[in-house]
Amino acid sequence: MELTSVLPHRWPVLLLDRVADVEPGVSLSGFLTIRADQPWYADHFPPYLVLESWLQAAAVLGRWKVPHHDIPVLVGRVRGVRFLRRAFTEETVHHRVRIVKTAAGLSICSGISTIAESAVLEVDQVTVSFGGGIR
Repeated sequence: MELTSVLPHRWPVLLLDRVADVEPGVSLSGFLTIRADQPWYADHFPPYLVLESWLQAAAVLGRWKVPHHDIPVLVGRVRGVRFLRRAFTEETVHHRVRIVKTAAGLSICSGISTIAESAVLEVDQVTVSFGGGIR
């Protein structure tokens, strides 16, 4: 699946290169290779963009079966986020996203991001609305 068919993001804010190991409604892996030509890259990849990239992977998971650009994905509560190390050019960040619970258009997701099996980011809980509050 083309990421641009699921996410409204485009370069330079599309922060995923590809996804794999998709189990719809359950989990997926997302990947981003850090490149020095990206406009926000200074001496390292900003940690908040690692989180944004992980959140984009969560949005892809939630929209895997029903890609709707016209219905926004809204992030609500973010809890237990830990940035563990910086990401640098030519490193590939591997996001693992898992849906813990789903109810009424909301999903609670958790996961981890790694570089060469070394943890970069841990996310205990993020509440994501895949209906954008539309009833």
